[in-house]
Amino acid sequence: MFIKELRLPTIPVELEYQIWELVNATPVGYQWITVNSNLKDWCNQNICPSTHWGVQLIKLDLPLHRDAASQVKINYLLDTGGDAVTNFYDNDKLIDTVICKPRTWYIMKTDQLHEVLNITGTRVSLAGKVFP
Repeated sequence: MFIKELRLPTIPVELEYQIWELVNATPVGYQWITVNSNLKDWCNQNICPSTHWGVQLIKLDLPLHRDAASQVKINYLLDTGGDAVTNFYDNDKLIDTVICKPRTWYIMKTDQLHEVLNITGTRVSLAGKVFP
């Protein structure tokens, strides 16, 4: 299994507003935006300390890749970006397909080959890079 749903606290409404402010100020494409100190403090206290937290925006399908900056990522999806699917591969063989739910935490093995397809809007997540 390369992705698993987690039962963690939801983000407080006032912090979610701060995330959407970042989203509205960002151009198209893929973007990683380091979070402000309020979001970082809440995430470190309530989710996982010593993690690099950011807002991840994806406005286009992500081709097959491995994340270079992390082996594991914790994601809270605010918006899935449409009927997007995450596919995991072993070399060129598809081994798992996952449809993530909004307002849900996930832990994902990001050094496994994966792609995100069918993005029709903006996929928005609060993401934590867990370093080895």
